[in-house]
Amino acid sequence: MAFAPLLLAGAVGGGSAALGASAATAIGLASTAFSGFTAYQNAQYQAAVARNNQIQAVRNAGAESDAAQQEQLRSDLEYAQLRGEQLSTQAVSGLDLLSRSQIQTRQLTERTRERAATDIRTEGATRAQGRLTEAANFGAQRQAAKMEGYDAIGGTLLSMGRTTLGDTKLKKSLVSGAKSVRNSLFG
Repeated sequence: MAFAPLLLAGAVGGGSAALGASAATAIGLASTAFSGFTAYQNAQYQAAVARNNQIQAVRNAGAESDAAQQEQLRSDLEYAQLRGEQLSTQAVSGLDLLSRSQIQTRQLTERTRERAATDIRTEGATRAQGRLTEAANFGAQRQAAKMEGYDAIGGTLLSMGRTTLGDTKLKKSLVSGAKSVRNSLFG
């Protein structure tokens, strides 16, 4: 029976190793879960920021369109004033207002006004489209951030599963080792 204390010491030693391995596994799982949750929360925050940026970009597109309309109205008023000045200058100078050259002068001013209005509308539409493109990009960033969060959770779960399975293999190894010691002693 001299082997009994040796067997008891081996069982206790193996038991404390298994307990230590389980504690290490629990700490590892908690650490992995915390890291995964933090990554998920960060990704959700990034998604929220991208969503806010998307909303603001859409608002900016509307503001660009409104600004272009206001600029076009201002330009139209300036050209209307210029046309009035041309007409009054032509009338005061004693020129025939219906002469070909006087009509052509006023028509040229009107064509210039139309081109300026078209340019203003085109520039405003281009700026608004640029803002809408930004909004679409922010929408894509939002989706990517959400997926990153889901990936973080998935990766965390896989890592936790791997850690748990690794601990199970350790326990199996310790149990088979104890059986091997028992068999060699009492075999």
